[in-house]
Amino acid sequence: MFGLARTSSVGTAVTPTTHRDLRGRALGCCEVCGARAGFVSAHYRVDEAEGGRATLGNLLYLCDSGASSCRAQILQDSLWARGFGFTVGGTFEPCDVPVLRWSRWTRASQWVLLNNRGGITPTNRRPR
Repeated sequence: MFGLARTSSVGTAVTPTTHRDLRGRALGCCEVCGARAGFVSAHYRVDEAEGGRATLGNLLYLCDSGASSCRAQILQDSLWARGFGFTVGGTFEPCDVPVLRWSRWTRASQWVLLNNRGGITPTNRRPR
């Protein structure tokens, strides 16, 4: 489909239902830059190796087509990514850490909290 199917050595694979809900939350666009991505990836904010689960509060829908994609940028610069909430340390619950997310509704980036039901709550908080 969109390159989202991933398997995991720790049993946290993204299910087809979660894929659908993640894509729906993102309205089919990258949640970092807003581009309508042809090839996308489900990005774990808390990495699977640190216990990250395949939940909507822990996943971002990202463009993933080469070295200039949002996913590549996040993987290349962990300090930058952490500053915007794109990655979260394993000691934190991702639903409690704000993320700077592109919104198709407002056509701008905004700080939000994501929940595991696919909800988005605007916030003035920033990641620590």
